[in-house]
Amino acid sequence: LTLESDVAACCRLGVSYIGFNLYPKSKRFVALAEAVELWRQGHNQDPSILPTTRPTVVMVDPGLDDIEAVVQQFPELVALQLHGHETETFLAEAKKRIGAGRQLWQARRVTDLSSVREATSQDVDLVLYDAPQLGEELGGTGQVFDWEKLKQRSWQGRFGIAGGVSVANVAEVLDFQPDLIDVCSKVEVSPGKKDIEAIEVLEKKIRGQ
Repeated sequence: LTLESDVAACCRLGVSYIGFNLYPKSKRFVALAEAVELWRQGHNQDPSILPTTRPTVVMVDPGLDDIEAVVQQFPELVALQLHGHETETFLAEAKKRIGAGRQLWQARRVTDLSSVREATSQDVDLVLYDAPQLGEELGGTGQVFDWEKLKQRSWQGRFGIAGGVSVANVAEVLDFQPDLIDVCSKVEVSPGKKDIEAIEVLEKKIRGQ
């Protein structure tokens, strides 16, 4: 998210998580200080908002010191999404650096069967299967990957699905029983500006309403 009004609207709808993209090459990039301010102002905008929505951030190939700086400056974070090329050694240390009570999510871009059969560090709390990279965009491209490949995944822990998820295809996504559904471009008016009506419809479909 990039707008305070969208943060507030998503909180009112009770979405589980909202994300702030700290990757400078993203169309939805926000600086860390801006992300913190967007969360605090948007979340606290309406006293009727229930405390069910939680903030996450997206980072791409960060340094360990970068991760420490993020959790220190944004203590409300409940999860850190890593969308780069992190090694198992790095993930183990990152898990330590984010502190107790926070989750580490690793994005895995699905290109072929090998990409879902690769071993994943046990230090990861959730694997987010996403569409292949498109240029310098590591997500938010609206591309859909072949979800059928997930039936042969080696990872048996918590997992999420991202990449082109929309109101039109979310029922198919739900058939795979993911622990998380990550949406972006298909619920936007333009990059960074959300279509709140689409999010509300999607939220109801996910919750079976």
